[in-house]
This record gives sequence, C-alpha cells and structure tokens, in this order.
Amino acid sequence: MNWQEFAQQGPELAALGQERLERHGLAMVATLLKNGWPRISPVEPLFFVAQLYLGMMWRSQKALDLLRDPRCCVHNSVSDRMATDGESSTGGPWT
Repeated sequence: MNWQEFAQQGPELAALGQERLERHGLAMVATLLKNGWPRISPVEPLFFVAQLYLGMMWRSQKALDLLRDPRCCVHNSVSDRMATDGESSTGGPWT
C-alpha cells in the first residue's frame, strides 16, 4: 500500500495508524478464501520508503489468498482485552 498517498489524504489517521502498527510489530490481516469466507492471520507490518508491507511466509495460505484476490483488511493488534490503547489523550476511555 502506498502509505504516502494515504497520509496525504488523512495525515492524522495515517500517523495514528502507523504508530499503532509499529508499536507491537504485529497486525492482523483478513484475506478471502476461494469461497468468500474470511481468513484472519497475523502479519508483521513494515513501513519502508512510504509503503506499507505485510510480512508473511511465501506460499503461506494468506499469501496465496492475496495472490488470488488482493483485497484485504489490516487491523492493529489489541494489547489487552480491556482495549486500554483506546484511551483518549485525557486518560479517559473513548465513548
């Protein structure tokens, strides 16, 4: 993904997204199986030269899914079940 284009369209969201993806070095990616059902898998996000790359093993099921259908959804990893990463700058939970 061209992260620079994304950052030009929404700089605050892109900055938050990059920080969250880099914080733990782990993200979840949803790909599509042949039958249309989702497959959720961990990946290692990497930002390099204004691009977002998703690290995965060559010929893994998720890589084969993406070769067949490049549509995917990327989600930052959640650090705990209470989602304390979702707190606002004032320290209170988002509502």
